[in-house]
Amino acid sequence: GDYVGVIASFTNGAGTTASADGSVGTEASGFLLHKVLVTNVQGNPVPDPTRAATAEERTPVPAGSLLVTLAVNAPSAERVVLASSYGNIWLTIEPTDADEAGTGVVTSDRVFG
Repeated sequence: GDYVGVIASFTNGAGTTASADGSVGTEASGFLLHKVLVTNVQGNPVPDPTRAATAEERTPVPAGSLLVTLAVNAPSAERVVLASSYGNIWLTIEPTDADEAGTGVVTSDRVFG
């Protein structure tokens, strides 16, 4: 039921891209999608939301695979599949009123600029 942003990150030339200024980086990351509804998560126990967990009881970071089902249309699904096949996918929790301004493709030569 949460909304997420979907970021794709490519390394080793898989996502080689030209930046707006014409420079080329072999690593690239950027938002594919914003405000995507999560419909299911499989592979990690869900904590009980009715009680606060202590530090010792918090769910550890998953060691294996985690399957997250997203409510997207066909073109968006194709982009997510390609990114997960040739790069890495990162999800950000995102409220429906999140500001999308200022995002863009970031390459290794522009990460600090």
